Amino acid sequence: MTQAGGADLKGCTFAGANITQSNFMNADMTGTVLDGVNGERSVFMGTNLSGASLKQAYLVQSCFEEADLTVADLSGSNCEQALFNKTKCRGAKFVNVDATYVDFSHADLTAADFTSATLNRAKLHRIIEEHTIWDRSSRGFAYGTDSDLAEAEG
Repeated sequence: MTQAGGADLKGCTFAGANITQSNFMNADMTGTVLDGVNGERSVFMGTNLSGASLKQAYLVQSCFEEADLTVADLSGSNCEQALFNKTKCRGAKFVNVDATYVDFSHADLTAADFTSATLNRAKLHRIIEEHTIWDRSSRGFAYGTDSDLAEAEG
C-alpha cells in the first residue's frame, strides 16, 4: 500500500515485491523492473513505464489509464480486469498475458505483441492497432468498437 504518486523511480528494481494496492500515479518508472510483483489493484494512472519490465506480474484489477507502456514487457502477466484506457502501448509485449475483461478502450496498441494472449471479454473499443500482432490470441472472444458509443463520442 505504498504511496509513490509523482515519484522519480526511473530504473528501480521491485522484482518479486508485494506492491498490492500501491499508488504510482504520475510517477516516472522508465525502465523499472517489476518482474514477478504482486501488484493487485495498484494504480499506475498517467505513469511513465516506457521500457519497463513487468514479466510474470500479478496485476489483477490494476489501473494503467493514460500510462505510457511504450516497449514495456508484460509477458506472462495476469492483468485480469485491469484498465488500460487511453494507454500508450506502442511496441509493448503482452505475450501469454491473461487480459480477460481488460479495458483497452482508446489505447494505442501500434506494433504491440499479443501472441497467445487471453482476451476473453476484453474491450477493444476504438483502439489503434497498426501492425499489432494477434497470433494465437483469443481476440475473437473480445469486444470490438461499440458503434453506438463511437457515434456518441463523435
